[in-house]
Amino acid sequence: MSGNKKSQAGFTLVEIIVVLGIFSVLVVVILNVFILALRSQRQAAFRQQTLSNLRYIVETIAKQVRTSEIDYSYPYDKDGDNGIVGAESELYLKDSDGNSSAYYLKNGELYLTSNGQDSPLTNINDIKIVTLSFFIAPSTNPFTEERCNAAVTPNGCQPTISCTVDDSSNVTFKTGFCLCTQNQDCATNNCDTTDRVCLPPDVQPRVTLVLGFESAQLRPEDIKRIYLQTTATSRIYKR
Repeated sequence: MSGNKKSQAGFTLVEIIVVLGIFSVLVVVILNVFILALRSQRQAAFRQQTLSNLRYIVETIAKQVRTSEIDYSYPYDKDGDNGIVGAESELYLKDSDGNSSAYYLKNGELYLTSNGQDSPLTNINDIKIVTLSFFIAPSTNPFTEERCNAAVTPNGCQPTISCTVDDSSNVTFKTGFCLCTQNQDCATNNCDTTDRVCLPPDVQPRVTLVLGFESAQLRPEDIKRIYLQTTATSRIYKR
């Protein structure tokens, strides 16, 4: 009788509860690990997609710079100062057909203005642009002094240097060329010693773009600021 009772003994209620508790803890741990891995994978995929999209935008801007002229006629004053001084928050371009376009930052979004039409290139709900800087060199149109310029005294050329055409009626832009014998005679510092006239400077305008952004669909502790940078050389300005 005692042997039969001993052989029929099973798990006690306490043992069953302990086993279920351990199993529940393991299930919770495994689910948390799975959820964290899935969340990390989604964040990585979102970050990679965002980075790819912004790289495409940056390369598109660089490509347009290479095929356009930097428009120096705009005041470049959205950063609080007039003219191109250091980092600018806007860039104005003009293509070979005379079409104008501008890139600028507005409320955390990158905008493109093309022939007066504004369109956002990024969405604030996906990413926030925190830095948009254009470093434009040179800071002034390098080709304005190719011909005699009324802004240069006394006669549109450097002091003691004559202009090939004495166009005193034109107060804004002279039509002739400044004469020279050496580079120092020219405002452009570029003298053709054969023809003895001042030439445009031997420099090509270029733009360095710095774009910084943060992903919007992440927890605050997961937000990282990423920067993209590229440099593009503008084509020769119309003369």
